[in-house]
Amino acid sequence: MCGKKPIIGCLEQLFNIFNEIRNPYARSETSIAFGVKRRVDYTSLLLEQFNLIKQECPDKDYEQGPMAIVSYISYRKLIITS
Repeated sequence: MCGKKPIIGCLEQLFNIFNEIRNPYARSETSIAFGVKRRVDYTSLLLEQFNLIKQECPDKDYEQGPMAIVSYISYRKLIITS
């Protein structure tokens, strides 16, 4: 168990080991999980993963996971600060 709020606590642990995930599909799906926290500081990692996954799997659309969450975080930040 990762803490009282399992998803939130586990996301922090997942973020800490994210670079150890080698499978592009798994990294894409993991990126989507980061959308739960909507933390702007995840954006640079997600953009990096978008580019990396796109290079690794140009014939797949796995890069859409990180890009969707970057868009979501950006949109939420725009709404909150407006």
